[in-house]
Amino acid sequence: MRRPFSRPVTHGLATNRDTANLVVRLTDRDGVVGFGEGVPRSYVTGESLEGSQEFLTRRAPGLLLGRAIDSRRVMDFCREVIDDESAARHPAAVCALETALLDLAGRRRGLPCSALLAPGRGEPAGEVIYSVVVPIIDQPEAREAVLEAIAAAGFRQVKVKLGFAGDMEHLAWVRRRLGPEVDIRVDVNGAWSREQALGNLEQLALLGVSVLEQPVDPRDAEAWEAIAGAGDLRIMADESLCSLADARRLIAQGAVGAFNLKLSKLAGFGRCREIMEMAHAHGLAVQLGCQVGELGILSAAGRHFAAAAGGLLYLEGSLTRFFTRDIIAQDLTPGAGGRAPVLAGPGLGIDVDQSQLSAGG
Repeated sequence: MRRPFSRPVTHGLATNRDTANLVVRLTDRDGVVGFGEGVPRSYVTGESLEGSQEFLTRRAPGLLLGRAIDSRRVMDFCREVIDDESAARHPAAVCALETALLDLAGRRRGLPCSALLAPGRGEPAGEVIYSVVVPIIDQPEAREAVLEAIAAAGFRQVKVKLGFAGDMEHLAWVRRRLGPEVDIRVDVNGAWSREQALGNLEQLALLGVSVLEQPVDPRDAEAWEAIAGAGDLRIMADESLCSLADARRLIAQGAVGAFNLKLSKLAGFGRCREIMEMAHAHGLAVQLGCQVGELGILSAAGRHFAAAAGGLLYLEGSLTRFFTRDIIAQDLTPGAGGRAPVLAGPGLGIDVDQSQLSAGG
C-alpha cells in the first residue's frame, strides 16, 4: 500500500514524499486475526516492495498454511523456518510476517506482545520515552516551527539530521534554540566524506553532541576506523547495520560504540533482540530507531519491543500522524516529554482500519 506524506521528509540519503508499505494479515482456523507491517527501503537494504511481495507470496503459504504453531513459541518458529540469508535479503517482508504471527499469538492468549517477547521477566515497564528527529528542512520559517513544537512538547532527547551545506551552522542554531540541557545527537546518513567527519568532530564536541550516527559511507571501513580513533564521541551504526553478519563485522572492527536497530531493517523482533544481546555483551549501546514512513502497526510493534527490551539508549518512532494518515484507530503520538504508555491490550493492542487496506491506502 502507498500513502502520501503531508510534507517531504528529507535526510542525507533520500527525500521521501510518500511511503510504500507491506501489510500482512493472518487469520487462523478460529478466525483470530493478526497484523504485521514492513517498510522496504531500497537505499538502505536494497529491498524493493515488489521483491518483498514476491517473497511473501512464494514463501509464506508453505510456512504457514495447515501448520499448527505453538503460540508460546512464535519467535522460535520464525527463527527456525526463515534463514539468515532470506532475512537479510527481505527484512521488511520477514518483519511483517513475524509481527503478524506475534500479534495473532498475543490475541489468542489474551496477552500483549511485550509479555510474549519477555516471558518470565515480570511486568514490562509502564511507559517508554521517545526522542524526536529534526529532518533537513530548507525553509527557515518551517525549521523554526519544528523547533518551537519540539520545545513546547518538552522533548529532552533530539536527533538532528545533518549532511548538507551549512549543516554545522544549523546544528549550532538548534543547540542555541533548545538550550544546553537537551540531549542532542546527530545523524549524517553517510553523507560526509572522511575529511568532513574528522573536521567536524571538535565542533560536535563543543556543541555537546552525545552521539554521531552514520557519519560516512558504510563501505568506507578505513574512514570508520579513523573517526573512531580521533575523539571520544560515541559513533553509532545505522545503514552499516542491516543484518546479523553486519553486526558481527562491526563488533569485530571495534569502530562503533552503538547500534541503531530497526524492526523492518533487521527482519523483526527476533533478530533485533539477538543483535541487541550481542551488542550489550560487547559493551555497545543500542537504540531502537524507525524507518521513514512507518505506520501504526510498526509503531505499536516498536513500543512493545521497547517495553520488553529495556536498556535502550534512545527510542524513536510513533510520529506517523505528523506526516500522513494512519491505518489504526489509536493515536500513538507520545505525550509531554516524549512519554508514552505501554500498550496493554492483547497482541499489538491496536485496531487496524481494514477498509483502508482493501482500498490500497
